[in-house]
Amino acid sequence: MKQSHTIQLDVFPCSRCHTRFGMDPELVAERRRDHKTVYCPNGHRMSWSGKSDIERAKEATRKAEAIAAAERKRHRQTRADLEHTERRRTAQVGATTRLRNKAKAGECVCCGKPYKALAKHMARMHPEFVAEDGEEE
Repeated sequence: MKQSHTIQLDVFPCSRCHTRFGMDPELVAERRRDHKTVYCPNGHRMSWSGKSDIERAKEATRKAEAIAAAERKRHRQTRADLEHTERRRTAQVGATTRLRNKAKAGECVCCGKPYKALAKHMARMHPEFVAEDGEEE
């Protein structure tokens, strides 16, 4: 009784002696993944040293995750900087409003005393303050 079997083999030439030989596709896939050595029928060593598709995909995923993490960190820092700047701006608006209200009420912003002729008082008593402001010299 004669039996016939059909098997599929991936055929490779040896990189040293160029002898063609076949290997089971599952074994080929496994060796591509684990990079272990296979031997041609003449005993020459062969292996797949390049990265497998899975290794390349994992590496691409790691790179993408690192980029995403860096962008999230940069976003958090930018948001924190924006919030800090907004708090400083709000504080400056408040300080400016307080000084403007004091000046409108005729109160000296330097010594805190009320004056009817505030401009004269500032020029006479606080000339450095007027010069710093740049309105009068």
